Amino acid sequence: HIFSSFSLGNCFIVLERDRGNVDVGEWVEVEPFNALFGGL
Repeated sequence: HIFSSFSLGNCFIVLERDRGNVDVGEWVEVEPFNALFGGL
């Protein structure tokens, strides 16, 4: 289930709205949960 994956993760992968498929090895933006939720 997609929401159970959130409980195991520590970041979001941020993709542009109009971006197509992401190939192996491509760079993506990573947003750590700590930065979003005021953690250390």
